[in-house]
Amino acid sequence: MTSPSASTADSAATPSSANVASFKVGSAVKDAQGVPVGQISGTSTGADGSTNVIVTNGGVKFALPGNSLSAGADGSVSTTATKAQIDATVAGAKPQ
Repeated sequence: MTSPSASTADSAATPSSANVASFKVGSAVKDAQGVPVGQISGTSTGADGSTNVIVTNGGVKFALPGNSLSAGADGSVSTTATKAQIDATVAGAKPQ
């Protein structure tokens, strides 16, 4: 399972308005169980050149690896990380 990045909004690159594959800014993101985890607010590029999707939830921004997201036929976006994993990672991230 791919875990979310410990990057906080301040350490992530500035979100862009570009789409990542079929992931659009403003789309809701849910975990595999259908629990809402946030809304796509942009993208950033990791140190290894991979694309991360910046997700915002309650004013908190965090990065999810683009390859951990999938788009449903109905336009929904889901991640392989659980809400609990994301919450734990964000809570453990050091403010920048």
